[in-house]
Amino acid sequence: MKTRSRLIIIYTILFFTLCIVVFYPFYSNGKSFVWGAYAQDGLSQHLNAAAYWGQYIRQFAANLFSGHIKFPMWDMALGYGGDILAVLNYYAIGDPINLIYVFSNKYNAEYFYDFAILLRMYLAGISFIIYGSCMKKHSHGILIGSLVYVFSGISLQVGLHHPFFLNPMIYLPLLFLGIEKIYREERPYLFIFMVTISAVSNFYFFYMLTVISVLYALIRFFSYEKEHRWKGFFCTLGKFSGFFCLGIGISAVIFLPVILGFMGNGRNGGAAGIYPLYSVRYYGRLITEFSGYGEIGLGTRLNFVPLALFGIVILFLQNKKETWPYKAAVILCAVCLAFPICGYVLHGFSYPSNRWTFAAAFVVSIVITEIYPQLFALEGKQKIGICAGTGGCVLFCTIIKIFHGETIIQGWKAACLVMIGFAAGLLIMNFWNISEKGIFGHIWIGAMVCFSIGVSGVYHYSPNKSNELKSYLNRGEAYETLCNSEIQLLKEAKERDKDLYRVEAGRSRIYNFGLLDGIANTTNYFSITDKNTAETIRDFGNLGYKYLFKFRKMDQREGLLSLFSVKYRTSAKNAKGKSSAPAGFLPLVENKEYRLYENKNVLPFGYTYDSYITEAEYQKLNASEKEQALLKYAVVSQEDQQLRKAGIQIPVVEKQIDLSKKKMVVTKGHSLHYHFKIPVNPDKENYLQLEGMAFEQTREKGSRFMKPKVINSETFPLYTGKKKYKVRIQQKESIYYFGERSYFIKLQTKKGETYKTFDLVLNKPGTYTMKGISSVQADTEEMLSNLQKRKESECLENIRYDNGNHFSGEITSKGNRMLCIPIPYSKGWKAFDHGKQVSIQKVNGMFIGISLKKGKHKIQLNYVTPGIQAGAVITLISLCVLAGIIVRKK
Repeated sequence: MKTRSRLIIIYTILFFTLCIVVFYPFYSNGKSFVWGAYAQDGLSQHLNAAAYWGQYIRQFAANLFSGHIKFPMWDMALGYGGDILAVLNYYAIGDPINLIYVFSNKYNAEYFYDFAILLRMYLAGISFIIYGSCMKKHSHGILIGSLVYVFSGISLQVGLHHPFFLNPMIYLPLLFLGIEKIYREERPYLFIFMVTISAVSNFYFFYMLTVISVLYALIRFFSYEKEHRWKGFFCTLGKFSGFFCLGIGISAVIFLPVILGFMGNGRNGGAAGIYPLYSVRYYGRLITEFSGYGEIGLGTRLNFVPLALFGIVILFLQNKKETWPYKAAVILCAVCLAFPICGYVLHGFSYPSNRWTFAAAFVVSIVITEIYPQLFALEGKQKIGICAGTGGCVLFCTIIKIFHGETIIQGWKAACLVMIGFAAGLLIMNFWNISEKGIFGHIWIGAMVCFSIGVSGVYHYSPNKSNELKSYLNRGEAYETLCNSEIQLLKEAKERDKDLYRVEAGRSRIYNFGLLDGIANTTNYFSITDKNTAETIRDFGNLGYKYLFKFRKMDQREGLLSLFSVKYRTSAKNAKGKSSAPAGFLPLVENKEYRLYENKNVLPFGYTYDSYITEAEYQKLNASEKEQALLKYAVVSQEDQQLRKAGIQIPVVEKQIDLSKKKMVVTKGHSLHYHFKIPVNPDKENYLQLEGMAFEQTREKGSRFMKPKVINSETFPLYTGKKKYKVRIQQKESIYYFGERSYFIKLQTKKGETYKTFDLVLNKPGTYTMKGISSVQADTEEMLSNLQKRKESECLENIRYDNGNHFSGEITSKGNRMLCIPIPYSKGWKAFDHGKQVSIQKVNGMFIGISLKKGKHKIQLNYVTPGIQAGAVITLISLCVLAGIIVRKK
């Protein structure tokens, strides 16, 4: 215990010293750790969610101390509305470290965010030290291994982009230690506890940790069981299964609702194929970046110090029987890195990704810990192996640079020099016969490791060596960026108008901007996104729709904005102080850059229909017809006997443009300008429809068995006059591919204009297909008339929403009607009319629908997270079982 305490003290000193060196560029350049300068995940998702969770806990505590319990499970500011636990568990809820945000507020949360990242890194090292000391490894080897583990590429790149990706580095050594305790017939509480913590923290990494722990247990099984192996195997399997299930049972109050939410998720694995091999470029970088400073691709980050390579060489150049588990682990990691099918399995059978490499970091680090004593007494063949490994890496990097320069990453020369220096240091130390019993040799190795880590930090973050720092926000600007001057106008409108409605930011690139201030809006960027919402918004063909879980804005389409109860919208002012907005939006206030508009035709959060069409009929319509249909008819999944079945009558004129080519090939270094023109009518709503667009990149010859490098979304410019639109297409091999893209672009026309000419620039090498181009003209007066009818129909009045689980309103129906409440449909909602439960259904693709008969209705909606009650019961039973085990053990 004294040795472990001393190790932790020394590790703490070295850790914070190295953090000062590695992260100094952040301090000197005034940067925070928030990855969000270009609206990336760090700001829109991670900081946003963590600060929200701290705010949630504080509000819950305040309510509790004031004498009433309020436990919100639903928030309208989560995308178009979502379950708090199901959506935010992935980012914040359940992670014990995020409890520190209870002391933050939205203005200073970024400082807690920075601290939480460093805390996670620090705890990962502590976890490794605890494992190493319990396994009775060399104390100095444990210290060096912990530094290699903590300052690998997983932490320095992935950990700063996605802080919760560091959590598995904390949990993994303790899970392994829990497995060891069960093998030694010691108490199983550590294993049970770590299973529980892993399950409640993040289901995504819990799956990976489970698979990796099973592999670890299998390898270690053969080290413990010498006799009666198969009998022992089944006994051990039963024991582990029982404790594992108990851990999951304890976590069920969080884990079960999250899994149910995931099952209704809109995000999928795209069309990324499973290939036998990765690309040549990937394998090249796998070698160059093992001890380099760059990204390999497909979620693979290694970037170890040179000692990692030397440790593996030394391990395999010795014949000790007790080292076979380490060799097996290294080989298993190499196989998993080499073949896409392994990344596919470890990534939950969605698409190949190597986010499991935190386990590779552990294997490499524990190998260093294991071979550490041999560093002072290298055998001849091990010295030759170190020289051959160093020479081979340097030669390989040089050849790659000469013949395939784009594969190599900046800093390869420095990485090679550090490797050569490290190898020379080890050989000199052995030449001088420096003993491990003295302190000098340990300081020598520690200094070389720390120097290697320092150089890695320079090449990761120094502005002179990398562009990485540019992607992080300036210190103190996180909330200011999240709530910029445009969002501030919407926030002020929300403070003046307490009714329930949505808002839209016409210019802002920031997703989820309303989460911290409780502003319902039209952006969504969460990995757990309701499938109905994702597919319904997709079908409108808006330009702001990027992925099935990432989309924003309604492209100034007044019908959609009103149907989704968007009451306020901002637009940017041009150099002349002018701004644009749909016809029904009236200007209210403005600041230097933006103008706020109010929608005079906005529909309340509850409007009715007296007729319907089916979803099957609705899906046959184009995007404009769908918008017009929603203004006239309720869209239901099955026939409704109480409502009138409508015959679809939508006055939309669609004119197909003759395509000169439906398939186009662009070669490398060239671009193709596809020119076309469409008729327009200034008296109508005019749209350009691009149907069935797809893009497949050009493959290298002989690479059909290799997974190609794919950019998830390619952007192509579309010009008409001085106006530029951005058309995004996912490649067919993209992990986010969800089929051919169809865009529906609202056009602004001038008086007397009869045609618009377009130039679509296809500037990426590959094969393009397009099913059709058409001009669509909708009757503006018809659209406004239908919108007015919806507004004048029976609507909910006296609407009350408690910003949580309860929504209510009153309505008097003149006949049989379908009430549409623009809250996303979920099985967690239960509806009551005058206190009597009534059924709800999905209408208009994603909203809550309630059938009404003639008369007065008092509607109440109550929400409970699906699975949380059953999960609570399972958790209680599991805790009782655990208590019984503890009593029995005593």
